[in-house]
Amino acid sequence: MGKEVLVNALHQASRRRQQPLVAVNCAAIPPELVESELFGYQPGAFTGARAQGSLGHIRSADKGILFLDEIGEMPLAAQSRLLRVLQERRVTPVGASTGVPVDLLLITATNRDGGSLVASGQLRADLYYRINGLSVELPPLRERTDKQGLMQQIYSQYRDPVHSHTLSPRVLAALMSHPWPGNIRQLVNVIRVAVALADGEDLQIWHLPADFLGQLEADTPTEAGGSAPSLSAGDEAHTVSTDPLVHTLQVYHHCEGNVSRAARELAISRNTLYKRLRALGLR
Repeated sequence: MGKEVLVNALHQASRRRQQPLVAVNCAAIPPELVESELFGYQPGAFTGARAQGSLGHIRSADKGILFLDEIGEMPLAAQSRLLRVLQERRVTPVGASTGVPVDLLLITATNRDGGSLVASGQLRADLYYRINGLSVELPPLRERTDKQGLMQQIYSQYRDPVHSHTLSPRVLAALMSHPWPGNIRQLVNVIRVAVALADGEDLQIWHLPADFLGQLEADTPTEAGGSAPSLSAGDEAHTVSTDPLVHTLQVYHHCEGNVSRAARELAISRNTLYKRLRALGLR
């Protein structure tokens, strides 16, 4: 999702913002259909072709921007044709003998290093050097320095009008301590689910999905500066959060609602656990 957001921002900031932005996930197109999807085809060019033919993604992006995601997944034959399009600024549809002029700005993306794709033979070296102009590396969400502002921004986008304008410190702390293996898509889903579960109330810890709390990193730093221990029960590691209520909720879910077991894991009395659960709205 981060790639699409960046490409959309580039499109809106460019001189081509009034022209089309065509995004293509190369990994999602069956190899046998890549050339007809990208370059288009003439009527009757092959069995099953539409009678009116197809413009193709490249010609659809004429005067605008073409975004090819996962460029390394494109078959080598299609890469060769793409290189010719970039060099000649003309595209020849499947089944045609002459090319059609195109004017487009190409943006490509891959989740692997381009050099390693070339070394493994998945990406043509001449195409790589043709498209490798300005390179921008998008860090995963867990490594971004603007996570807090991004979380507030996404919350503002999806919150109900009756909700507080900002996330509470406690909810924000839980979000900040998460590893986010699913990156921004996962963050958006977590916030949308929490907003739906809040149902008009201000977001609280207990509105966050249970599986989200179970995925918190096992090496979240403690207040003492060391590495937080994982829960002893079970084989799966869970993070001990620095927030007592977040930690309590994690352990409570891990213990499947067993109060006695959760109290032992937390090394607190049952009465203290009940107080925390009441504060969380669970008792």
